[in-house]
Amino acid sequence: MQNSHIYLLLSVVRDYIKQVSSVETLENYAKKNNTDTDWKDIYTIAVQNGVLPFLYHQIKNFNNQYNINSDFLVALKNNIIYRSSRQIKANECLCTIIDSFNKADIPFIILKGIVVAELYPNPEYRYSCDADIHISSEYLEAVQKILIELGYEHKYINTIKHTYSYILHNVLYIDLHTRLFEDFYDKHQKVFEEYEIDSFENTTKYSISNQEFLSLQPNEFLIYIFCHMTKHYVNSGINLRQLMDISIYVNAHINQLEVNYIMAFFKKMGIEKFVLYTFFVCRKYLGMVDIEGIFYDDVDEKVADEIIYTSLENNMGTKSDIERISTTRAYYRGNKQIVRAKLFPKQEELSDRYSYAKKHKILLPIVWCNIAIYYLMRLIKNKKNISLLFHRKSREQIALLKKLGLIK
Repeated sequence: MQNSHIYLLLSVVRDYIKQVSSVETLENYAKKNNTDTDWKDIYTIAVQNGVLPFLYHQIKNFNNQYNINSDFLVALKNNIIYRSSRQIKANECLCTIIDSFNKADIPFIILKGIVVAELYPNPEYRYSCDADIHISSEYLEAVQKILIELGYEHKYINTIKHTYSYILHNVLYIDLHTRLFEDFYDKHQKVFEEYEIDSFENTTKYSISNQEFLSLQPNEFLIYIFCHMTKHYVNSGINLRQLMDISIYVNAHINQLEVNYIMAFFKKMGIEKFVLYTFFVCRKYLGMVDIEGIFYDDVDEKVADEIIYTSLENNMGTKSDIERISTTRAYYRGNKQIVRAKLFPKQEELSDRYSYAKKHKILLPIVWCNIAIYYLMRLIKNKKNISLLFHRKSREQIALLKKLGLIK
């Protein structure tokens, strides 16, 4: 039943992207499934994959039809109102940052989030309470000073190079990037220099609430979000909303994309197979238009289906489950930095729970012992579940990453 629920959710999201009614989708689903639809299960999948507003938008007028009762719709609506109010507040905070940077004559590029949201039929439905901003390293000190003056707190995350994180009262998270492709740059420096992507020359103007800012041009923007998504896919997986971003962005900029240029870049990066399969998945399930020059003759549909279904299923687990899959992936990739950060955090990375060690560095070994005991006790308590997860979920994911050429 879970797979049928995933397929229904995919179909409803596709209808939203194509801006058509979901009547036919719901009727076809009802004919193929004799049992009543478990909308609570679909709700859970939608929440974990960031697509709840789009589900509500498509079914809100079907009260007491297809087993959709009024109480369920009210619960959906209340959730969306709450999240939308948070999004409005986050956007206001971002506008304040944009205004402050502009007044200080600091050049910057805003990435992903708000740029993609404006392409959605309902921008307010694409929740994102974080913002990624690219700046030159020479302006880092000035930018950090502005953020602190605006009330932001610096969060130390030493597992990511060239990135500096700030937070404002759980309203808005800011990631400052002094490199556009920090996760790939060291390995592929020659590629970036050849394409001259890591610069302010490949930008265009945007605005939000009369505040102007720069973002990347369509070719470079699509390259950036694919590189960012690849990082997430390898480390911890992706969700349906991220795939929606690809479909909606391609549909909006199809006439501006230079396919040969983009795919040549991905080939040099070694991620062209993952990109091709992602395009196929978005075209098959999420209403993405055909891209001239992209051919799917070598695509294995079973692998494509594995990508979409495992992505959605992985986001249905508990946070601990997802953390375990992420850690396993890191282990297989040899990413000792992530494992180190979890087991042996540095003093500046500690949470307030370990305030005694934040004040006195000499107490760090006590913290590490506590963390080790915590993981050991959890291992003993959930030994069977962890073993099953490791051997089934994690190994399946590793095998899929190998098929896509993302790991060896």
